[in-house]
Amino acid sequence: MATSSTVSLLKRSSAVVAVSMMFCLMFAMFGSVDARRSLASDACTSGIDVTQAPYAADPTGTSDSSAALNAAIVAAAASGQTVCVPPGTYQATADIDVNVDGVTVSAPSGATIVYDNPSGLQFFIRGNSNQVQNLQVDCANNPFSGFVINGANNQITGCSASNCGVHGFVFDGQSSTCAGNSISGCTSSNNQAVGIAQNHCSGNSITDNTASSNGGEGITADNQSNGGQISGNTLTGNVVTDSGVGNIGIDYTTGLSVTGNTIQNSMSGTPGLKTQNNLGPSIGLSIEDNTFTDNAGVAIWLYCNDNECTSGTTVSGNTFSGNAMTGNQCNGMVQDDDLNNIITC
Repeated sequence: MATSSTVSLLKRSSAVVAVSMMFCLMFAMFGSVDARRSLASDACTSGIDVTQAPYAADPTGTSDSSAALNAAIVAAAASGQTVCVPPGTYQATADIDVNVDGVTVSAPSGATIVYDNPSGLQFFIRGNSNQVQNLQVDCANNPFSGFVINGANNQITGCSASNCGVHGFVFDGQSSTCAGNSISGCTSSNNQAVGIAQNHCSGNSITDNTASSNGGEGITADNQSNGGQISGNTLTGNVVTDSGVGNIGIDYTTGLSVTGNTIQNSMSGTPGLKTQNNLGPSIGLSIEDNTFTDNAGVAIWLYCNDNECTSGTTVSGNTFSGNAMTGNQCNGMVQDDDLNNIITC
């Protein structure tokens, strides 16, 4: 039979164990910012680690990291190093601005930037020949776009943009020289306007991306975004809010190639692909070897807007299934308003 002193000793021992376990649990759950920053930095084996001094970006998302990220980008341009963003969530209350040339911003194990500014902010790429890799941007319903590319020969790979108040990604050359950029392996979803937009930016390569559930089109090529390619992409369920013309929209663009895409489930009664021609005619397009499935409207609509028609365009090798059969070509799958294009069913 246990004595009272034994019972008292057991109670004290149990209390010590309980306190020790609670301390260990709290440290495991919360730890210090420095400890978590050190753990995150294991992903960076070279270049400028944004979580280390003097930059000290916070991978826990607790404090603002926009100044740290921008300072690292400027330093990388001066030193020729890569900017490395370790795994984590980074809060941004100001624009991230790659206004330099030849810098790589890479998150080798993936990292998320969450916008936290109700007035709106964006990830700008204003310079030339930069690379951005494996960064996820959550706009958190911020009223602007996720990534804005204004420069030339930039490469965006493995990134994502979601919940943006305008576009997920936009290549915009209205006030700059925007040309020859590429985006591949990226995802753009649940944005209010277009998943991947092009406006007066020519010769871009839009390949192997996924655009889904955007309020407007999945991908656009507008306002003389000439001579590029849209290939190997998967576009699903776009035009959620009836603010676009189809999964792919083209306006006033020449020499664009649209090949090998999966284009499906457009919403709001819209086509799989439409040339809307509000700004001017679309000429010399190649729409080949795509798969159009279950779009709410006709698969392809080569549209005439007043006298601005689509002409000199080749449509061939496409596969159709379950689209609205309202066209005048290819058993209702294609609507050619101009009847001056080369269409092979």
